Amino acid sequence: DEKDRDNIDGAYARILQQTLTSPEAVLRLTRLQALEGKQKFVQFHESLLNQKHAHFLGTSMSVVKIWSEGDRRLISKLQQSQTVDFYTLLSLKMALCTASKEYIQSFCDNHGLSVLMRAMLRLINHVDITIMDAAVLYECLLCVKCVMNHSSGLLKALENTQGILDVVAMCCLFQHRHLALL
Repeated sequence: DEKDRDNIDGAYARILQQTLTSPEAVLRLTRLQALEGKQKFVQFHESLLNQKHAHFLGTSMSVVKIWSEGDRRLISKLQQSQTVDFYTLLSLKMALCTASKEYIQSFCDNHGLSVLMRAMLRLINHVDITIMDAAVLYECLLCVKCVMNHSSGLLKALENTQGILDVVAMCCLFQHRHLALL
């Protein structure tokens, strides 16, 4: 019914805004996406926020995420995969955006920045890039941004001798950026 549709549209738009999507893209995606697709997107993001290993501290509502074996498997999955799974990347981004200093440190110590860098290089070097590739590349960039928003993550990125900052710069010059929906 109309009330459910409005609730789903509202939740969908809020989530897009929280992921730093431009206002124009939020309007376009809200208008173009089918209701079923919006509902699945909202449910997926709600499940990410309700993960067992995230908990809240008092009334501050700041999420503290603890590095776990699941996180190691996630990094390993990204590292071993020829293609980057969009939903795996969204899970990683949500974890990094709500992460503590310790979590970011563990992510970097477990070669997380290098894994992201290699994933971005694979995407940049595709000859026949798709819209999904561009969206995955954008999510990789947001993951790097979340890491670099922490002082320890920024230091690790600056210390990274494999060139994570060079790869970020190449993404800014990305010749297929017209494909990006966001």
